[in-house]
Amino acid sequence: MNVKQLVICLTFSLTFMNSTISLAQSHDKEDQIVEMLRNFYDSYLTEIETSMDQEKLDSIKTRYLTSDFIEKLDTLELHYDPFINAQDFGPDLAKKLKITKEPDSDGIYIVSYPDSYNGMLTEIKLHIVQEHNSYQIGSILNLE
Repeated sequence: MNVKQLVICLTFSLTFMNSTISLAQSHDKEDQIVEMLRNFYDSYLTEIETSMDQEKLDSIKTRYLTSDFIEKLDTLELHYDPFINAQDFGPDLAKKLKITKEPDSDGIYIVSYPDSYNGMLTEIKLHIVQEHNSYQIGSILNLE
């Protein structure tokens, strides 16, 4: 093998390795965000089901939401829970949640579940941002 062929092979190998590493890092990021959202919903829904302690709910929000988003939520007069897009929910909602990344988007994740009352699919689109070395919910895109 001559030098030119060797350089081409090495260049191709390095390019392939870099794209493989980037893809793996992308999947790791997605997995971390899905895990964060799962933990948020598990904590949030459990607290609502068990005690509705406002201090505990605020603590959960502080951990998983950006401070700007918390401030925005505090100014809204909603007659439903924006994180489930409903006024109430069944005890098994956390198990029914499906969390997916919106294709071709930057930081948009969809939390969905079948509505137990009408059978329709309920979707909540969340914008996820990275702050202070962790991922947090920056906004709900379909918040009315």
